Amino acid sequence: MLQQTKLVGSFCVVLHAFSLSYAGLYVQNFDSFTSGDTNFSDGSTLIGPTDQTNIFELPSTDKVLRLTQDTILPGIDAALILPDLDPGVAITEFNASFDLLIKNDVGDPAADGFAFSFGDIDISSGDEEGFGSNGGDVLNITWDTFDNGGGDIFGRVAVDFNGSDLAGLDNTAAIIVETSLIGVSPQSVSIIWSAVNGLSVTYAGINVYSNDAIGLNPTAGNRFAFAARTGDSNQDVFIDDINISTVPEPNSYALLAGLLVCGYMITRRRK
Repeated sequence: MLQQTKLVGSFCVVLHAFSLSYAGLYVQNFDSFTSGDTNFSDGSTLIGPTDQTNIFELPSTDKVLRLTQDTILPGIDAALILPDLDPGVAITEFNASFDLLIKNDVGDPAADGFAFSFGDIDISSGDEEGFGSNGGDVLNITWDTFDNGGGDIFGRVAVDFNGSDLAGLDNTAAIIVETSLIGVSPQSVSIIWSAVNGLSVTYAGINVYSNDAIGLNPTAGNRFAFAARTGDSNQDVFIDDINISTVPEPNSYALLAGLLVCGYMITRRRK
């Protein structure tokens, strides 16, 4: 009887964990595609002119996604919008990592920037400052590579939450705008958020923001996206090796059903 009770208890623990453990996941390294491809058949949406915003093969033969292209006019807005990773539920944390490479020809000013975004984004509004909101919270992490004047800080990696600049890294060198694609490697980006521990952002091994609560309150339907923009000045923006995982809120229906089943089984074992 004791052994059976332990088995039932173990089953209940596993069932409870299962109700909490379903998680969204998006992994994409672009290696299986051909230069110029624009459809990845993974639920994502790519926005931008197909002759610039597409798969690109670096001299190292690594396949990457090019959002904007250097030396090309006129300027463009480009974006990669991921599918809803947790349909019907909100998340309580996410862990996002990807590689970023920004390249600009010698002697030409770079412009304009790049952004990683999460939240209740308006998918029609993506640019180098991220995305606007449909009414809910939006988190934008931005890389500003152009001096707009008027006290603008360019060469800045910044955290923007609901339109407010929370903090950032003011260091032109930290952006690492390469002047050639020969022998260079993309820089790593890590963005981790949880309702308990707050937000942490690192870029190229440099800490941008650490473990601070920002008030982010995700809701069902929130999405991840990447965006970039060029104008009269321009640059290549490449991203690669995207890996995003999420932890959703507990599924209340699954949790309730599991508890009812466990309660019934425990009651039967006691008879």
